Amino acid sequence: MENTKILVVDDEPDQLRILGKILEARGHTVITATCGSDAITLARTNRPDLIILDIALPDIPGGEVAATLRQYPQTSEIPIIFLSAMFSKTDESKKGHNIGGNTIFAKPCNLNELQTSIEQLIRQHQVGRDDKSTVRRDGKKILIVDDDKDFVHILQLRLAASGYDVVFAMDGVSAIGVARRENPDIILVDIGLPAGDGFSVIERLVVLEKFVFTPIIVITGKDLSAVHQRATQAGARAVLLKPVNEEELLTTIRNALEK
Repeated sequence: MENTKILVVDDEPDQLRILGKILEARGHTVITATCGSDAITLARTNRPDLIILDIALPDIPGGEVAATLRQYPQTSEIPIIFLSAMFSKTDESKKGHNIGGNTIFAKPCNLNELQTSIEQLIRQHQVGRDDKSTVRRDGKKILIVDDDKDFVHILQLRLAASGYDVVFAMDGVSAIGVARRENPDIILVDIGLPAGDGFSVIERLVVLEKFVFTPIIVITGKDLSAVHQRATQAGARAVLLKPVNEEELLTTIRNALEK
């Protein structure tokens, strides 16, 4: 596949150099970045045909980079391959490089399989650009309020793969400011938060006029019997238990948005 532009993001210089040379030898134009902030800037200015993205970056986790790019019209549809040592070869082989709707390769990767995925994703992307009706985008924005960074970035990947735009807040105080600024269509809230628990976040949001009809879903690791009644009384539409089942979460979100 010729004349395709690929952005490779990795903080390991040797990995970046070797992968770049291999991709160039196969006819691709390669742009590189070593951190998440540079990746976002380069993706927006260069609009590559595909991004190969490491998860463990020094400034912004790869999942957050992907979620950020999904928020911009010029980068929202760029296919992303996650290449990371965080994934095991066993998981990769069992799931055919697809985890949670995302294309995943474990380091070190099989280059022939990687090239096959690159070609397939770019081809699908080009078809989607020619026929926008084939691309599923819900166009809805979800605010995640949770101080568990690992949970947030996994959730971002899952929701972005389902076509949602994702923003987040890490504590109870910033949650209100982010909600006011971003005007989300639905809000996912953890109960155990610093600077104000999830209950207080819900109680503060539901009295604001702009959020009166905004559905709120609680996702918690606490005992449901101790949380459910108080959460629903405060204004939550549903309560889910961590670790949350992906299909159950997506169904709950869709049902809440339709009401």
